[in-house]
Amino acid sequence: MIRSRFWRHPASLLLGPVVWSLWFVVLYAMLSLSCLQGWLVNGGDHPAAINLLLAVAGLLVTLLLLISAWSAWRTPSETGFMPRTSAMVSACSAVASLLLVVPGLIMAPCL
Repeated sequence: MIRSRFWRHPASLLLGPVVWSLWFVVLYAMLSLSCLQGWLVNGGDHPAAINLLLAVAGLLVTLLLLISAWSAWRTPSETGFMPRTSAMVSACSAVASLLLVVPGLIMAPCL
């Protein structure tokens, strides 16, 4: 009952973008700290273990956003506008969260 009421509220539209923005800040803060503190092997020329850890975290964030999109999509509603829109916003945020990880898997963190 509470879950279905949340997806009908306009504040549910903010869930995806807020989670994405927090993930964006955490990802680039960790990459910057790893470059400054020297946590990288091989002088930072190749993708390091921090890249793989952040990739796994990115997959978890994407999974969380996809679960919230699925939950919003399945919420019964009279009009269906708010839950469906929340689901689409969360799904777009999930794709954007996953795309943040791709450069870290291809490139070295400190360029």
